[in-house]
Amino acid sequence: MSGIKGAMMNFKRNDQIILMSAREDFDDHRFKQVINKTEKLLEKYPDSISANFLRAKALYWVGRYAEAQKIMIEFQEELLSNQRNYQAMLAISLKNNAFIFAREIAAKAALKDQNLWLKQIDKVEQAYRLKNPITLNAKTRKLAHIGVLPAYNQVHTINDSLYLPLKEYLIASKAMLADPFTWQVSKTQILVQLMKLRIGGTVQLSWLDQQIYKIDLTQLRTIDRYPSLTTMLDIIDRKYAATDPIKLQLLEREIITQSNYIYPFFDKIILDPHYWVRAVVTELFGERLQANSSSERDMLAWIDQIHEQESKMKMI
Repeated sequence: MSGIKGAMMNFKRNDQIILMSAREDFDDHRFKQVINKTEKLLEKYPDSISANFLRAKALYWVGRYAEAQKIMIEFQEELLSNQRNYQAMLAISLKNNAFIFAREIAAKAALKDQNLWLKQIDKVEQAYRLKNPITLNAKTRKLAHIGVLPAYNQVHTINDSLYLPLKEYLIASKAMLADPFTWQVSKTQILVQLMKLRIGGTVQLSWLDQQIYKIDLTQLRTIDRYPSLTTMLDIIDRKYAATDPIKLQLLEREIITQSNYIYPFFDKIILDPHYWVRAVVTELFGERLQANSSSERDMLAWIDQIHEQESKMKMI
């Protein structure tokens, strides 16, 4: 009961009653009524996780699978924070052939569910291969050779790759990660996704410095768990949150953008988070910070390299 109260704590009293009524309709298989009621609620509370998830489950049961998946993707992080959501999320994802998303759910599931769910995913993937060989080959090649596409198209290709079976996803991912012409931001997205799948193994990464690195997937972390990055974000938050929130927003955006080029080698190049922040602040407003040591010169060179990569992608 506490979970229900928590989910509705920002709802007005009448809207709480509507949400509870929609839940009862769902339990009684009146899915169209659930859709109608949640639609009205979402006009007032568009970011409500409980209303959105209830709507997604109802959409699934009336065969509107793509709409349900769209909600899964939009609220993925919030929904994955609660294991009670997983079974419905898995069912929706498999109906949409969103295999990588389904495997991310299974990777986070309790062990008692994990093996059964992975077998279920394997079965659906194999059926998809047999039914759609031409489409599957085309999608696999597109991800593998993503480096020939402009940045905008690379973003869409990365999103589309969530609908590849694991075997093909791995083949294509390994090819694009080793390709020196692939946008570094796309490589970061793929590395983070492989980390979330918890499949282990290694990949070859052609990185920002044009060198090839062997990456152990078990050693990767999400971007927000690298101390040098979190330190920089803490520095600017302490300095600007109260005095200049607009400047804070600009700096956060710039540092997060840079992090997508740096991943996973934060410790390799951010030797002094305080100096890096000062460099970002001065360059963002048209000046150049002086370097007084070899490590500071190296950090400025990395920042220049990131800006150069950004400029190249904007020109394509």
